[in-house]
Formats: sequence, structure tokens, C-alpha cells
Amino acid sequence: MSMNLALRHLRVVVAVHDENGYTAAAKSLHVAQSSVSRTVEEVERRVGVLLFDRTTRRVTPTPPGEQFVAIARKLLADSETAFNHFDGYLRGRHGLVSVATLASVAATMIPTVLSGFRQHRPQVEVAVQDAFSLEVLDRVSHGAVDFAIAAMPSPPSGLCAERIAADRFFCVYPPGHRFERSSRLTWADFDGE
Repeated sequence: MSMNLALRHLRVVVAVHDENGYTAAAKSLHVAQSSVSRTVEEVERRVGVLLFDRTTRRVTPTPPGEQFVAIARKLLADSETAFNHFDGYLRGRHGLVSVATLASVAATMIPTVLSGFRQHRPQVEVAVQDAFSLEVLDRVSHGAVDFAIAAMPSPPSGLCAERIAADRFFCVYPPGHRFERSSRLTWADFDGE
């Protein structure tokens, strides 16, 4: 059986049940009473059972009507929860963020950054994957992660990059080495070493 009902159908039936009538339901929904009547008749036609017994003085749910209202309440609550969750996702308050990074960054920088992030966004789950530089960039290229933190001379084709830090590198050598006479080294100075 295909019922093909929308959330508005469910809201109307629940309102008629909760307000004990069509006129009060129409008032609570801010629609015309005739619209409420047509909607309930449409739902009853689609589900194939009478949901309410109607008299000139009272509207009471039938046993199938009570069952339908219970299901409708659950569906409305579930949809409200789902849409609230989606809204939180859109606003960055819920969801999953996946990051690929070098093992050294994952072990040293990420914990501090994540700690601060979690204070402001406790409902956002963060997954950190560590890998070598080329693997990290490959994961971004193939959509396996949302973004990466990596060391690279320039952004690879098809990806965008923002510089967030610069490392200082040191050359460590024993006393008496030829580098001892230099005040500054370049990469070219390492030729032959």
C-alpha cells in the first residue's frame, strides 16, 4: 500500500486529534477549517480507513486513528530532529570533519588545535588520518578527507592551499666541519655532503 503522505498531512491529523476538532485545529495551524477537513479526508482516502468519528458536537479518533496519530507523532518528531541536525551540520555545529596530515603534525600540533575546536564545537566529530605527504594530498584529491595539513613546496594541480605555518630547519654538524665557517647555509651548500 502506497500512502504517499507529506509532513503537512501528518501535522493536520495530529492537530485535529490534539485540539479535539477541525475548527480548533484550523485555528492552531492558521489555516481555513475547510482546508483541515479536506486534508483529513485525503489522508483517510489514502490510508483506506476512517481516522475520526465525527458528530455535530464531537470529533473522536477511531482505533486506527489513534494508531495513525501515534505513528504521525513519531514521524514528525523524527523529522524535526533530523532537520535540526541538518541545520546544525549547515551551521558547523554537527557532523564529521576528516583531516589527513603528516604523523609529526598529528602528534604535535593537532591535539592542541582539536582541544580548542572541541570547546567551541563539541558535537562535531573529527577524524584524523596520518600518512606521508603524497598520500595526504592524494586523499584530498580523491575526496577521502575534507582537507589536509601537509608540508609542500607548492599546491598540487587541482587543489588549493593556504600557508598556515613555516618551519625553521637547522643543520646540525660536529665541531670542525666546513659548515662552521658559514654564517648562513643554503640548500646548494649541501652538495657533496
